[in-house]
Amino acid sequence: MALVTVTSLTKINLAPQSVKDEIIQNVQCILGTVKGSVPLNRDFGTSIDSVDLPQPMAMMQLRIDIIEAIQKY
Repeated sequence: MALVTVTSLTKINLAPQSVKDEIIQNVQCILGTVKGSVPLNRDFGTSIDSVDLPQPMAMMQLRIDIIEAIQKY
């Protein structure tokens, strides 16, 4: 299992060496994109609506958003 961090996405590799590298890069892109910020695909990315919620609720909502975004894209 690979640890995926958004900060490690420094540049897009258009020809990843393996399927694993491609999946990791795609997940980094999904997690690093704020929903509503892509002009022709406003639903792409993860929502920031949970920022003002209490921490336990925010963590759960963020988990749900991440799972849904990865499943969709």
